[in-house]
Amino acid sequence: MTDFGMRRISLFGEDLARMVPGDALLFLTAHWPAISGPYSSSSSEDVEIDLANLLAEKSAPVIMRRSGVFVGFDAIRPRIDLGSHSVVVLECLLRLGDLLHDVVDNENLKVSWQKAKARTQLFPMAEERLGIDDDLVPTTPVLPSDNDLADATMSIASREFWEETKWLAKQLSQSFVEYCSIAYWLTARNLLAATDKTEVAPTGEEWAWETMERPPELPPFEVITDMLHRAAKAIGTDVNSVARDALFDRNSWARQIVVYKRWFGGGESRSAHRAGLVTGSFHIELTQFDAKTGAGKAKAGYREGETTLKAINPDVNLALQGLVGRCVTVEGTATFTAENKTPLSINVSKAELDKHAEGSKARLKKLLRD
Repeated sequence: MTDFGMRRISLFGEDLARMVPGDALLFLTAHWPAISGPYSSSSSEDVEIDLANLLAEKSAPVIMRRSGVFVGFDAIRPRIDLGSHSVVVLECLLRLGDLLHDVVDNENLKVSWQKAKARTQLFPMAEERLGIDDDLVPTTPVLPSDNDLADATMSIASREFWEETKWLAKQLSQSFVEYCSIAYWLTARNLLAATDKTEVAPTGEEWAWETMERPPELPPFEVITDMLHRAAKAIGTDVNSVARDALFDRNSWARQIVVYKRWFGGGESRSAHRAGLVTGSFHIELTQFDAKTGAGKAKAGYREGETTLKAINPDVNLALQGLVGRCVTVEGTATFTAENKTPLSINVSKAELDKHAEGSKARLKKLLRD
């Protein structure tokens, strides 16, 4: 809904939704082949699943539609798939399954979920914990062993980070040690080349952004460790931070290849966009308005292209007259086409200053000024 410049909305409603873990995991496991489709080497046929069945109490349907690798929800009008963001839906549902798995007592159900999950060629979405856990990489760039990862003192976020790193390495057909060594070596060389000039910066071929292949001249890990310490000293920080940033960077690039390129790099056909009318609230930035004609233009959300406005009662004329250049919330009916997610036009029945958006814009201006 945010994509259309409309208010933020939760598919499951604004109140907390209760689940019975065993029932929810049973539903997710039983329907996982249909939900995940090609992501689990299952059928690519179009399906629709009511995710409201995850909830303990009966609620309004939450219809998820999957067409091949593309996912969309009926709550989005006009209905449109989420493009390459479709994988995020599956990654979040994988994480939900894992959370449910950890609290249910039924061993058969736990095993069934693990089997379903194992067939899925995606890694569960990690919980966002920026600023909460800073120990994602050990204080020295020694790679954690399986025993280290099983250590109860390691935070959940750290364990998730390392498990995802191992998963990405496997998808690239590289060992865990090799994958991390490449990240450390390239980053250390880059920093040393930019500071004390003791190393030559990596070439584009060595970075290998398109393939993430192993550089041909990768030195022994002991040499890389020494370079990483020297790089940390050269920029006045600890080796922990340098190692963490190196892996974050490599993981980010690897994700582009093993997730987005894998699933959306082959020109897959996608379901048709649905043109039509949507009635509701829209966040816009008013760029023009003529009080005599009751017509104007606006930018909707952060998308390119303008939206034509037409005031359909005198009160809206008065409201919009002094809001040119401001962020505005309007209510009305918008016309969408299949080609553009920005509405072509909005017949406005009510308008007011969008105080939240104005506040955000003011903070951004202050940040840029500072």
